[in-house]
Amino acid sequence: MRHHVQVIGAGLGGLSAAIHLRLKGYDVTIFEKNHEPGGKLSRRYDAGHYFDLGPTVLTMPFVLEELFKAAGERLEDHITLHPVEPTCRYYWSDGTAFDAWGEREKLLEEVARCFPEDVNEFRRFLGDIARLYEATKDVFLFSPFRGVREFFSLRNARLAPMLGSLGFTQTVHRSLERRFHSPKLIQFLDRFATYNGSSPYSAPATLNVIPHVELAFGAWYPEGGMYRIVEVLTSLAESLGVKIHLSSEVEGVGCEGKRITSLTVNGVRESSNIVISNVDALRMWKHLLDPAGLPIPTRLEREERSCSGFLMLATVEKVGERESHHSIFFSDHYRQEFNDLFETKSFPSEMTIYRSVSSVSDLSLTVEGEENWYLLVNAPARPELFANRVRVEKYSEMVLRRLEAFNQHPTVRSLSVMTPLDIEERYASLDGAIYGSASNSIFSAFMRQGNKVKGVENLYMVGGSVHPGGGIPLVLLSGKIVAQMVESL
Repeated sequence: MRHHVQVIGAGLGGLSAAIHLRLKGYDVTIFEKNHEPGGKLSRRYDAGHYFDLGPTVLTMPFVLEELFKAAGERLEDHITLHPVEPTCRYYWSDGTAFDAWGEREKLLEEVARCFPEDVNEFRRFLGDIARLYEATKDVFLFSPFRGVREFFSLRNARLAPMLGSLGFTQTVHRSLERRFHSPKLIQFLDRFATYNGSSPYSAPATLNVIPHVELAFGAWYPEGGMYRIVEVLTSLAESLGVKIHLSSEVEGVGCEGKRITSLTVNGVRESSNIVISNVDALRMWKHLLDPAGLPIPTRLEREERSCSGFLMLATVEKVGERESHHSIFFSDHYRQEFNDLFETKSFPSEMTIYRSVSSVSDLSLTVEGEENWYLLVNAPARPELFANRVRVEKYSEMVLRRLEAFNQHPTVRSLSVMTPLDIEERYASLDGAIYGSASNSIFSAFMRQGNKVKGVENLYMVGGSVHPGGGIPLVLLSGKIVAQMVESL
């Protein structure tokens, strides 16, 4: 029985853990409540159009490559990845447009064109965040993390002299404000704090390492759409002997003392030995562990939730040739937007809009004469705000009207919407919070739920709500880390 592992959820973290553990000889079973695997990395088809529903870009592709290499396979034999250049085009309502590039020199040329007063400091900034990444990646990304005390452990003693430069004591925005003159360049870099659902005005400057990942490693898109990543991982897992049960919801857990002894799946009790949860951490505690007599950790219950999302999927009449796969249309009142999201927890009065048009990279994902627009707006983690469909329709109209400020006048032929309420129901993300807890305090980025659950002997957690964080590569790494922890028992 020691070699029997049950995984709750077939998201990328669960699939990664399952593959790594199967390679180590474990008998692995995954229970997934939805009718298909992938978790938030999902997709929808509408009249010949393909739409991503979750992540729209892959960074750090070497993480995926290494997962296949561990199984004796070559990633390129299973999936084709294309670089996305520019990685993103940024727009401001005064007509300014800025292209971010994964190639360093082209990026510096663009900064020199748009923000000439800051180009030298930006070059130094790129060097600083590269050094920060290299110094901390083994602690923050590729290994289990036990909180701030990791910095004082013997194996990480070399980091102690760097504590003052890690950015604990100032926010992302304040650190950028001290370095750069251009408000637009600061806003561009502020945006990366939203990659884990946080506010640049509250999150620690340590998160400045996030832009390094995209600006240094580039952005990639799979031929056939983002869901191809799920398909090849699922195929790999099943080829190795992982058993994946879809439409199989874990409704309860049985415990003896501080050990999980069984899972109830679709009304049937399954004996348990080692359990890995790929469920939002707080939801796992509230809906499964607490009812079984394992109380929710106070710190986890009090943590601020990350933002959610308001997603619009539109088929749009094609006009000319589009030059960028990814675009950002910035709010003119950025601080107010985050005040709305995290302080008053209301609809942003003036929103920043992210647009992904995947047919720019792969024409097979749409039909001739049309485009598939993915429009995402940050939203508060308050699903009840979106229960009123009339309000949802009005907010959709507001988003489209806001695009007019950027000379964007799409002819929309069909439109569907996913709200925080839909996100909560579809993905079991409590409150619709996409990334679990936000990192809106000095040490919050280092206080995420750990991969080994304290107080429960045989329970581990993977996914975007736990260490090392959200985003495809980090979620895959969470599965690898847990597999290593299980193997070390």
